[in-house]
Amino acid sequence: MSSLIIKTIKKRKGLLLVIIPLVLLVFNYLLTSFINPSDPKIAPTPIANLRPTKVATPSGPIKPQTNPPVRYNKLTTKKMLDKLNRRTPLSTQDESTKQRIIRSINNKPSILRTDITFRVEYISGPDLFMVEIRTVDIGKGKLDAKNWLISQGFTTQGACELPVVYYLSGSVAQQLRDLGITFSPLAEGC
Repeated sequence: MSSLIIKTIKKRKGLLLVIIPLVLLVFNYLLTSFINPSDPKIAPTPIANLRPTKVATPSGPIKPQTNPPVRYNKLTTKKMLDKLNRRTPLSTQDESTKQRIIRSINNKPSILRTDITFRVEYISGPDLFMVEIRTVDIGKGKLDAKNWLISQGFTTQGACELPVVYYLSGSVAQQLRDLGITFSPLAEGC
């Protein structure tokens, strides 16, 4: 009995060692992939108007912008991390749906659905669903993704408990820069 408990604890620690770096990588990617030139207001010049010009060289290293395009809600981010660390067992229906989807992709990381407003991906190592929001209408993107999960056979509760993490695509985050957006990595109502 005690060896079973020790094995369970080791499995959870191992799972945490996979999940936490994965989540940190996603957030790091989102924060570091938005490095802009020092003047982001420069508009592209039409090709017909191009003329040879002198190229200016920077006087020092180009510095990345220190403010992220979008802030992540600290409370819901903590709640998402708690869900990853303390997984709620899925209902029989939700577990069956999840296993059917995983079998259909041979238990390999795969993009399950790409839509104009979202993309759903399954990551097998940490057993995690990632949803990329691909529209500035964040609520619509999250709702469309959650409805797609439900259309696959998950219950409303199951679509929240898979676990599933929502994040903004790089281009959407850039479009929302300086608008004071605070983003939640959870679906509405989860």
